[in-house]
Amino acid sequence: MRAISTLIWLAFNLGTAVVGHKIHGSIFWSVMDFIFSPIAWLKWLICQEVNLTIIKQAFAFLAQ
Repeated sequence: MRAISTLIWLAFNLGTAVVGHKIHGSIFWSVMDFIFSPIAWLKWLICQEVNLTIIKQAFAFLAQ
């Protein structure tokens, strides 16, 4: 059970880093978003920096 929750947390952080790279265009901020993912999501939602279109564009490589 612990391994599954760790994998889910890792996938969430990786997804946050991908979206962060789409928003900021910077590897540095992607790493910061990976490390502080809940804080990054709170900031993006409060400041309205993220929407469904950005998330779809960030993960467009999965649809190819």
